[in-house]
Amino acid sequence: MKSLTKQTLQKIRRFKVESGFVHSKEHVVFCPQVNGLTNICLAGLGFEEESKKNTLNFLNSCSFNTSRNLFHRETDSSRKIVVSAFNTCKNSVFALALAINGFEQQAKEIMESLWESPAHDRKTDLFIGEFDPFTGEVNPVIFVQSNLWVSWAFLALGDNQKAKTIMASLEKIKKTKDNSFFVSRDFRKTDNEERVFIDDQAIAALVFIKLGERQKAERLIQSVINSHLHDVKTGLFNSSFSDSDVDTTKSTYKNSFMAFALAKLGFFNELKRVQEGLVRDLYDVNERLFNQTTNDRTKVPDNSALALVALELRSSLVETQINNCKEVMKNEWITKNLGSR
Repeated sequence: MKSLTKQTLQKIRRFKVESGFVHSKEHVVFCPQVNGLTNICLAGLGFEEESKKNTLNFLNSCSFNTSRNLFHRETDSSRKIVVSAFNTCKNSVFALALAINGFEQQAKEIMESLWESPAHDRKTDLFIGEFDPFTGEVNPVIFVQSNLWVSWAFLALGDNQKAKTIMASLEKIKKTKDNSFFVSRDFRKTDNEERVFIDDQAIAALVFIKLGERQKAERLIQSVINSHLHDVKTGLFNSSFSDSDVDTTKSTYKNSFMAFALAKLGFFNELKRVQEGLVRDLYDVNERLFNQTTNDRTKVPDNSALALVALELRSSLVETQINNCKEVMKNEWITKNLGSR
């Protein structure tokens, strides 16, 4: 596993051009979410200084609009704004990366700007998809995952109240009829049918844990395991389901977040099977990177970085358990042989 991690990290770093990581070799643009997630993962893998440097470089790039304290959705290497919209999800993810890397003030300014912006729907206290400051165009759709990332970013900054408010609103208007899952829509399809997406459930569970609502997280993930989202045969999780069908596509991004939730909640058997599935079904041994999905061989740096963190979970958990056992045995030996002081 160490060899796989080392070789994949080398490949991930090749996506870095000047101020940041490009989205992919097929889509050579800079995206705040791709850069935010990749650097969060680098920090999680022990490369804190590299992550900090990368994060600061991207903050100082043309992607960041200093007058609005928000990132444009896409820019290119010629410093041209490709998509000028301010996207809720992408700004929240990068704010989280800033907070994790010690740039709390900059992260706070982004989240405050987002809170005061047209992206914040004050009627529901939820956030819409995005808005364009130049054209005035607004995407009014309230995506579950965008709001989950907003909540996570506020939690990282210690603003638990805003995170609680958002989660409470999501639970009121974005849950299935039986209250088991968060429900959204796939706007890439013409039918706009309501769907349950696996990554929404995984990230929601992680946010619940951070809010101290572990029982909600456990119930949610147990429901996922018992649902159409869980492919028992492969151990991986399907992308989504609706009343009419199940999308059995397996995504590196989605399964990595499920691995994080499974690890946090102690579902170690399911975690092991996800890790095995990531390597078996989604890893490209020739390119040493993870495919975007089982149907799409596009390589995106944050997907591979997320998968590496997911694969490290088992070893880090085992090491923690061993160290804890050693500490307990050490304390017992001291008490038995030296007595308490």
